[in-house]
Amino acid sequence: MNILLIQHRQIGDVLMCTPSVRALRKKFPDAEITFLVEPFSLNAVRHNPNIDRFIVVPRRMSPWKFISVHLGVRRASYDAVVDFFKNPKSAWLTWMSRADMRISLKGGHRNFAYTHTVDMGDRYEYAAVQKLRLLKPMGIEEEKDVLPEFFITDTERAWADRVWRDLGLSDSDTVAAVSPVSRRKCRVWPPEYYARLCDHLIHAWGAKVILTWGPGEEDCIEPIVRNMQEKAETDYPMPSLGELYALFEKCSLFAGNDNGPRHMAVAAGIPTLGLFGRTCPSSWTPPDTRIHETVRAPAKKTEKNGNIYDMRDLLPETAIEAADRIIRKCKGAEHNGKKKAEKA
Repeated sequence: MNILLIQHRQIGDVLMCTPSVRALRKKFPDAEITFLVEPFSLNAVRHNPNIDRFIVVPRRMSPWKFISVHLGVRRASYDAVVDFFKNPKSAWLTWMSRADMRISLKGGHRNFAYTHTVDMGDRYEYAAVQKLRLLKPMGIEEEKDVLPEFFITDTERAWADRVWRDLGLSDSDTVAAVSPVSRRKCRVWPPEYYARLCDHLIHAWGAKVILTWGPGEEDCIEPIVRNMQEKAETDYPMPSLGELYALFEKCSLFAGNDNGPRHMAVAAGIPTLGLFGRTCPSSWTPPDTRIHETVRAPAKKTEKNGNIYDMRDLLPETAIEAADRIIRKCKGAEHNGKKKAEKA
């Protein structure tokens, strides 16, 4: 079976597709699975062993590139195309594939492109579950194995080990990765609030704090460092996406905006604190979990625009209380685990 999956961007949305990729590989172990994605988001799935090949397309395509991509998809003779993205370009591409099974969400004026459309269900449901639901026409009913996956190389883990040593960190330290960045201004928590959260983690829990960022995001870090009473770790080379994930694997906790790195931290299996504004937390948080906390700015009701969320209204005290809850849970679980091991 020849399957094409389409999710152009963003990092978080691409990672939300990985449970679907995993379910497809389990159902069709001999299938040829191709993933269409944009260059930057490719790094979120580049080493995923369940994907056989990639089609990498730029966000802005010349007319010739546009035609070339569509002809290539048409010639590939896919048996099934799953359009997770469903924007005008992806719908047109799906239709052009002429696959016997073309699947996407129901609704809107682009349904003509698909042979099967699936109801979204609860709009506030975890995004990975919604994406898995698109596989029902292919006989896949999975809704429990929903955690994202991020695969990296030994070289990227070795990089994280070197950074760990250079920063003077040990595996016994409580290390919090703090990601204050987002490409959407409306999702960014104020730097002075982050400074208070970081200082609290250091004072109350003896934590070491690593501030993380990506290309073009360095300016988000400086005001946090300037407002902190304590020292955060920032003196390390800017990581690639895979190297950042390797750092998360070594950390005890993640705290950050509603952004791609938070989904990477979830995939790494560490507890997370997500700071939300307009976006609904349940859409981007795994269900039935004790180690992922979210806090949200209170809604302001307006007559014309509905609810408005201002990240400045999400006070540091609220985030600090949530961080404390996570750390207590994790330390309690660690203590109970040690007691059980001693009894054994």
